[in-house]
Amino acid sequence: MGTVAGVPASTLLGEWLGWLMTFSAWGVIGLAALFGLMWSLPPLPSLPSTRLNNIPELLRLKKIRVGLSSIILMLIGHFALTHS
Repeated sequence: MGTVAGVPASTLLGEWLGWLMTFSAWGVIGLAALFGLMWSLPPLPSLPSTRLNNIPELLRLKKIRVGLSSIILMLIGHFALTHS
């Protein structure tokens, strides 16, 4: 959404008001979003951290392997497309 609507909106706003006002406006919108999320989302308990010795155990799970493989394939495709 940010790249589809935010860039053209920022360009238009920058032409009207200048880059400083545009930057300030998006800063205010960002702070409003931050406080809105802090107010509306419930607190989440922290989980114990994952140690390096837990990685082999995690890689035994099929969902983890599929997810990591998907991410690697997307990154390879992205870089192959943008650097060709």
